[in-house]
Amino acid sequence: MDASTLQAADLDAVAAFVESGRTVVLGLVPVTAPERAPSMEEVAAAAVAVTDRLGVPRSALRDRLGVSPACGLANATGQWARTAVGLARDVAEAFARDPEAI
Repeated sequence: MDASTLQAADLDAVAAFVESGRTVVLGLVPVTAPERAPSMEEVAAAAVAVTDRLGVPRSALRDRLGVSPACGLANATGQWARTAVGLARDVAEAFARDPEAI
């Protein structure tokens, strides 16, 4: 789900979905190269902000929430596609190590 489209009215349903044991993949990485690429820390902070809005524990970042580009990468350059996927991977690895540390 493109996290930028998540509205207040969606929060309870998404939180219930996560709390039921299902996984949500949050689209947090831009799909085309921005002027300045976000850092891994910025993408991770955006994921943390979503979990805080949902009211789910930070452990959900490791157990129930994935991070991906906000949508498909069909219009991205090859370089940006690799960067975007790498950012998502780096955030996932950081959450796997310690979701509370971000």
